Amino acid sequence: MKFLKDQRGGVVLFIALLSVPFLMAVMVLTFDVGNVVVNKSEVKSKLALALRAAAGQYDEDLLSDPVNPRAVVDEARAEVKFHEYLKKNLNLDHSYNPLEGSFVAGRVEVVYFKVVSDGDLPFTYGYNGYSETVDRSGVVGIIRFPVKSSPFAAVAGQEEKSYMYVHSTVVTELINNI
Repeated sequence: MKFLKDQRGGVVLFIALLSVPFLMAVMVLTFDVGNVVVNKSEVKSKLALALRAAAGQYDEDLLSDPVNPRAVVDEARAEVKFHEYLKKNLNLDHSYNPLEGSFVAGRVEVVYFKVVSDGDLPFTYGYNGYSETVDRSGVVGIIRFPVKSSPFAAVAGQEEKSYMYVHSTVVTELINNI
């Protein structure tokens, strides 16, 4: 009976029991934030690769001009190449929905695509309160994609999917062989 009357250590037990849900919440938050960071980084990398492919679509006539050769991106070819590589890099079908094995959680939307030529400079674009000024010719792209939340986040009342935007700018460069 002395054991039941002894209340020493009750506070420690109480704190230990309260810390378990707190530690689980921190673990879930860490998992979800890590998932978002990895997805955003991966998608941004794939977007940059598609923009790089687009930036390489030079106007052949202007580039091969014997008097005044210029590296000018052919806008129509660049846009076709951008969409082709974006779908290939993110493993998307023709409607930008993910195919089996894609890591995006739903349809990808191309929010903005622009070939920036010398006549546009300096060129400023923006979205969602962010803006960037481009001072060299190149290609700019912004895409929107869904990120699936973890099952733990759903228990915490978060939506099953959230949407992220990523952007990238690729400038055109030619290396002269001398």
